[in-house]
Amino acid sequence: MVGIEVDYSRGSRIEDKVEFFLAEILFGFVFAFETATRVHRDGWSYFEDAWNLFDYCLVVLSISDIFIATANIPSVIGGKSLRVLRFLRVVRSIRGLKAVSGLWIIIQGLLDSWRTVFWVFCICVVLIYCCAVALTTVCGQDGKTADQWRSSDIYVGSVTKSMLTVLQIITLDNWTEDVGRPLVDASPLAFAILLGAIVVLSFGTLNILVAVMVDRISMIDANKKESSQKLLERTEHALLDTIAADFDAFDSDGDGFIGMKEFRKMIRSPALTPKLALLGVNFDEAESLFEVMDADRSGTLSSQEFINGLLKVKGAAKGMDVVHLISFAQKEGLRAARFVELVRQLSTRVDVMLERMEECGIAMSTELLCRNRAADREEKIWRLASHVKDVYNKIHRDTATNYPILPQDGDSDCDDVLS
Repeated sequence: MVGIEVDYSRGSRIEDKVEFFLAEILFGFVFAFETATRVHRDGWSYFEDAWNLFDYCLVVLSISDIFIATANIPSVIGGKSLRVLRFLRVVRSIRGLKAVSGLWIIIQGLLDSWRTVFWVFCICVVLIYCCAVALTTVCGQDGKTADQWRSSDIYVGSVTKSMLTVLQIITLDNWTEDVGRPLVDASPLAFAILLGAIVVLSFGTLNILVAVMVDRISMIDANKKESSQKLLERTEHALLDTIAADFDAFDSDGDGFIGMKEFRKMIRSPALTPKLALLGVNFDEAESLFEVMDADRSGTLSSQEFINGLLKVKGAAKGMDVVHLISFAQKEGLRAARFVELVRQLSTRVDVMLERMEECGIAMSTELLCRNRAADREEKIWRLASHVKDVYNKIHRDTATNYPILPQDGDSDCDDVLS
């Protein structure tokens, strides 16, 4: 509104800028109401903040200007120009916004570097003055230079003009056509002075200022990250304190230790699960860490062991933790090597046993073949024995049913038998 008023107002009287005057009254009332509300809330501590003092001065200046305008009294000198400083309220407004945190870091770096800016300004003024005196002495007071360079009185006619010339040169503002080329022909020594001013001021001092500001901004960014890390650590410690309180609440017997059953119940409770999630630990992982946290292998877990375990899981690995891990890995490696050697020996024995079992298998196959052959022979013998038995039974039946014929008288054969 201030910018629009500057471009489109028809005069300095209220009649010429009624709409802008009403807008100024509206903004003044809003700012005054905000300031009064904050003073009522904070009391005298409101004035302990420099930004609050700055806002208060702007509001007082705005209200004073409104009353002066309504009384048709000429405004104080510079009062209207100071109203432009209201735009600095934007700086205060963006200070807490994360979306423009990078912009606030740059602004804070500029504000914190004001001492460096001031002293760089002082050294620049001194160097510009020295170069201006040298130019005026070497070139401005030389009549031959005035004959060869008609514009010499404009650029190097006095120390003040020479200072403006040096300022134009160090800002690299079209200096070669206006000053550089004519000065080369008129006074090479003066041109060397200008080159020295460019090297020292433009490439040296001003770049040092930029480097200091960049370093300051980097330092502010690092401090911000460090403060955020410290805040996060404090928050984590407070969270661990609440977890320790929950641990004591699940200690039913009050001895300061809980078993695996109570531990499982605790990590699944609605009060502790979100806290473990904030630390980046799920209850499944916490349950598997019970044996790891149980340092004394007692089957129970104390509050201190639980908190230390959570800190080791959450925090960065320390040198001692790395040493323990390396030692554990070496021990497990040696155990694995011994197991590998044992497995190799067992494998050799298994190979021997397999060879023996193979020999036994061959012998058993031979024995089985012999047994099969013996069984076949036995079966054959039994068949023959059965046949013999049948023949014997037949003969027995025949002898039992068929009697021999008695010989007749005169039979010689029978007589021989009887005899």
